[in-house]
Amino acid sequence: MVFEKIHIDSIGKSFIEKGKKTGFYADTFENRKAGRVGQQFGGKSEKKGSGEKGTPSDEMDKAIEKKLSQYPDNATSWGDADDGIRDLAREVRETYNELTINVLEGDKGYVESLDFKSFKTPSEWNTKAKKQIRTLWSKMTDWSKENVIENIITD
Repeated sequence: MVFEKIHIDSIGKSFIEKGKKTGFYADTFENRKAGRVGQQFGGKSEKKGSGEKGTPSDEMDKAIEKKLSQYPDNATSWGDADDGIRDLAREVRETYNELTINVLEGDKGYVESLDFKSFKTPSEWNTKAKKQIRTLWSKMTDWSKENVIENIITD
C-alpha cells in the first residue's frame, strides 16, 4: 500500500488521507508532553478478551515480561542476576527520561539510575531492577516502548 501524503492537523494528529479521522499522533512538542506520540487515535478500538489479536501495546508488554522472566526474583547465584537486567533497566530508564517525559539529568522529574554496586545479593539485584522497569514501563508511551523493544529485546 502506498500513501501519497500524510496530513498533520493543528493539534498534531496525522492523517493518511485528508479527512480520514484515524491515524497516529505526530511527534510534536505538545504530543510529547502529553505522552501521545505514536499512539493511535480514531477507528475501532480492540477489546481485550474478544478473541481478536491483542493491541501492539499488549504485545510489547508480553515481550518485556518474557525478558524479565529470565531473571528470577529468588536468584541465589550471580549467574541468574547478570548485566542483562542492569542493561535493560538502564535502557528503560533512559528511554523513559528522554522520550516519554523529555527531561535531562538534573531536571525535575528525572529518574536516577539504580545503584547496582550497593546490592548485596543476586535476588536484590533482580527484584529492584524489575521493580524499576515495571514502574517506568507502565508510564511509557507505545512509541517509547517500541524503542526499548528494538534496542534491547530484539538484539
